[in-house]
Amino acid sequence: MLSLKQLAILAVAVAVLWRPIVMPAFIWAVTAPYDPTIGTILPVLTPAELAPFYKNKRALVVGGTRGTGFGTAQALVKAGAHVTLVGRRESTGQHAVTQLQQVAATPEQQIQFQQGDIGSVRSTLELIKTLQYKAEDTRYDLFIVSAGIFPDWKELRNEDGLEKSYGIAVVGRFLLYKHMHRFLKPQARVLNILASGMYVPWNIDKEMAIGKKLPTNLAKAMINFSTAHEVMLVGLDQRDDEETMMSTFTRVSTHPGVVETQLHAGQGWFLDTAMRLGEQIIATSVEDCGLMQASILASDQLPPGKLSYVDAFGMGRLRSAALQQQVEEHLDWLWYTLLRLEQSNGRTKNQSTE
Repeated sequence: MLSLKQLAILAVAVAVLWRPIVMPAFIWAVTAPYDPTIGTILPVLTPAELAPFYKNKRALVVGGTRGTGFGTAQALVKAGAHVTLVGRRESTGQHAVTQLQQVAATPEQQIQFQQGDIGSVRSTLELIKTLQYKAEDTRYDLFIVSAGIFPDWKELRNEDGLEKSYGIAVVGRFLLYKHMHRFLKPQARVLNILASGMYVPWNIDKEMAIGKKLPTNLAKAMINFSTAHEVMLVGLDQRDDEETMMSTFTRVSTHPGVVETQLHAGQGWFLDTAMRLGEQIIATSVEDCGLMQASILASDQLPPGKLSYVDAFGMGRLRSAALQQQVEEHLDWLWYTLLRLEQSNGRTKNQSTE
C-alpha cells in the first residue's frame, strides 16, 4: 500500500511525464488557429457509417500491429477495407492479423502482414523496395503511418547512430513519405499519426538530431523528435516536385491524444506506474481512437491534394507561429541532413549542425 507521500510523488510524476504528450493536444486547441476550411470532424462515425467510404479499399498501415495503428486498422477492417499491416515482428503481426480477421465485415476481405522496419535508413529503404515491387500488382488507396517507440534506455542508438525514437519518427517517416508515390495510387489518402510537437515552442536540438549527443530523459527525447517531425512534414509539403508528387495525395496529420496502448513499458517501474495511472485517468481506448482516426481520414472536409492538421478533438488546425518559426530557422538544415542520410545509407559521421 502506498503512503500519502508516495501517492503525492506519483501524482506529480504523472503530470510531469505526460506533459510532452498531453500538452501539445491542449496547446493545439488554445494557441493554434482554427482551420475553417476543415472545421470540426464530428461526430466520430461507426464502422457501418464508414463502410461506404472504406469498403473494398486497400489500406497499408505502418505500425499497425499495436497501439493506435492497430485501432485504426481495426476500424478500417470493420468498415470493409482490405488491410496490410507492417511491423517488425512476424509473431506480433500474425497475431494482429488473426484478431482483425475475427472482426472483418466479410470473409472475403484480405488482411495480411508485411514484415518491415522503419527504424533505420537501410531497413526503411528495404521496405520501400519491397512495397514498390509488390505495387506492380497492387497499389494502395490509403496509407496510415503510426509507427513510433519510446526511448530504449538500454540501447539508445540505432544502426545509423541516431536515437531510436528520433530515427523512426523523423528519418523513417521522411523516407516513407518521400517515396510513397512508388506504391500508392494517385489521389490516395495519407494519415500521419503522432503525439506531435507542432505547437510546442522548443527548438530542435541539432546535436541530438544527428546523434552527437543523446537525450537524458523522456521529455527531451519526445520534444525533439516530435518538433523535428513537424518541420519535416512542412519540408515535404513545400518541396513538392516531380520526384515526390506530394500534391497528388490528400494528407492529414493528427494528434491521437492519450491512448491506452501500454507501449510505454520499459521506462522503469516508477515511470511505467506513473504512465499507467495517467492512462487510467485521461486516456481513451485504442478502439475509440481508431474510429476517430478512420473518421478523420474518410472526411470530405479534408482539402484534396494538401497537408492538413486535425487535433485530438477532431478540430482542423492551421500551423502555429511557433511551428512557423521552427520552419524558418531549421527547415533547410533538417532537409539536407535527411537527404544526406538517405544518400549515405544512414552514415552520420559527416553530419553537421551548420
